[in-house]
Amino acid sequence: MERVSITERPDWREKAHEYGFNFHTMYGEPYWCEDAYYKLTLAQVEKLEEVTAELHQMCLKVVEKVIASDELMTKFR
Repeated sequence: MERVSITERPDWREKAHEYGFNFHTMYGEPYWCEDAYYKLTLAQVEKLEEVTAELHQMCLKVVEKVIASDELMTKFR
């Protein structure tokens, strides 16, 4: 993965609003980084997809376990 520095777009806040991303500034500071992007290889993208799918399955298993347990469900009420 490579971090590539770029020039911030002058209208990025307006573009963010246009696409419904309204949480771009927090406490007067930008939350969204507009001065860089990350360049990934295909292999890196595929690895991220693989581990993301694995994490998603793990989350689903935990949710299934909680739903099946009255004791655990009471902790979420």
